[in-house]
Amino acid sequence: MSNDRSYKRVVNFLVALAITVTFLLPASTAFAQSGGTTIYIPIAGNHETPSQPTQVGGPSPAPITLPDGPKVFAAPDGSSKGDGSQSKPWDLATALRKNLEPGTTLYLRGGKYGKGGSTKFTADLEGTRDKPIIVRSYPGEWAVVDGSITVNGRHTWFWGFEVTNTASARHVSPSDRPSGLNIFCQGTKVINMIISNTGHPGIGFWREIGDGGEVYGTIIYGVGLYDATTKEGNSNWTRGSAIYAQNQEGERLISDNITFRNWTTGMKAYTEGDYVNGFKFYNNVLFANNDRNIFASGRDHPINGLEMVGNMTYRPANDGERSLTVGYASADQRNILIKDNYVVNGDSELGALYVKRGRDITVTGNTLVSADNLVTYYKASSTGSITWDNNKYYDGSGKLFKVDDKGMDFNAWKSATGFDKNSTYSSSRPTSNVIFVKPNKYEPGRGHVVVYNWENRDSVQVDLSGLLQPGQAFRILDAQNIHGSPVVSGTYDGGLISLPMNLTAVDPIVGEIRHFDNVHTPKEFNVFVVLPR
Repeated sequence: MSNDRSYKRVVNFLVALAITVTFLLPASTAFAQSGGTTIYIPIAGNHETPSQPTQVGGPSPAPITLPDGPKVFAAPDGSSKGDGSQSKPWDLATALRKNLEPGTTLYLRGGKYGKGGSTKFTADLEGTRDKPIIVRSYPGEWAVVDGSITVNGRHTWFWGFEVTNTASARHVSPSDRPSGLNIFCQGTKVINMIISNTGHPGIGFWREIGDGGEVYGTIIYGVGLYDATTKEGNSNWTRGSAIYAQNQEGERLISDNITFRNWTTGMKAYTEGDYVNGFKFYNNVLFANNDRNIFASGRDHPINGLEMVGNMTYRPANDGERSLTVGYASADQRNILIKDNYVVNGDSELGALYVKRGRDITVTGNTLVSADNLVTYYKASSTGSITWDNNKYYDGSGKLFKVDDKGMDFNAWKSATGFDKNSTYSSSRPTSNVIFVKPNKYEPGRGHVVVYNWENRDSVQVDLSGLLQPGQAFRILDAQNIHGSPVVSGTYDGGLISLPMNLTAVDPIVGEIRHFDNVHTPKEFNVFVVLPR
């Protein structure tokens, strides 16, 4: 069995699951630790802490049951003449176009598939809602697709492997560096994957998917290109969203993902002529993207139903790019919930939160930190229900709040809008560390740790008792150096774990970069991935 070991630097990245597994992690409570507050974001239910905004893990998911179906195999040295067995695996192109029985798991043996550049695979696999087809790395191995996958088959889950592009050319046409996963069909889920260095977007999450599509627990970085085709006379158009999404009917979940240093936006639900309804952005971590970290707006068909809940963003004080943005076109966006987000803005004058023409909107429980403006707000043209209260604001400069381009301080903002009667404002940045711990709903023992290191410590102590069991072997990776060595590994003894904050190593971004530097965030902010071993 061929196995390209250069692509196995992430060893055993996924948890070995039995063929039929049912689990649902319980909610954990927050606890105070020396030097700050740790906040567990539960999978089910809500919780509160005395000193921090309530953090919400989204709706309670149903227990996850994997079907006890057939197992077939693809391998880097597989063949179209194989039979899908372990001894005679298919090549990837053949395997993804087979008429497999619903409930089948297609295991990808470790190694590299494809040659980068314009390489494209097409997935026509057809599962059902109750018996999806699952495509994932073989337990203990790591599969890497060097190219792009277009998804045309329904009810397929892509789980625990990598899609990248190793071609060095970045000033190309989109066909020469295609998107990572381009999804056009119902019932698709993307779970605990890595998408890196692909063309635009990393994940195309389009209208055809409809109700129930999901992107969960996926790390996306280095996505983008300088488009060599002509757009309005510009042959250097910068393109590169980690996730680009549209939807008309039902709800779509984008949750627990980590996106950073992509060519443009971290996550974008946007359209001019199509629809962007029903998106739920929960508990995502977004930083160092070269446009808005998270952005949602419609034009001809404005948003109807949007939830941005529990997301965590970061920009250092000298970063002028935007943070959390809702609304762009001159149209009223409807039915919007912005709740329990922790948003750190740099020096963008548009602020930590930008809301343009939001009608029927709730903004509550958010923590906004900024080196410049805190909020930019444009009123809707039609009357709607607005609840805007119980937020925490830190730092800021100048007039702090803008209403229809008029700047004002906190008291004037409250008086002019009637908002934030029970909110607080501090003229300084936070002084105590805040640490978020989020268990993974698909893989027990896996989770994310997000550290806002306001105390400027070289290391922080974290309790992972909500993730790990005593005696369990584990490793912790720096999300910005996900293919590197663990920053901590061992056997969990139930005590606090020390995480380093002065990290500098990063995964490489392939090819020429013209508009940003691939450098690690300062020790003020770090993101870690906890994995069982």
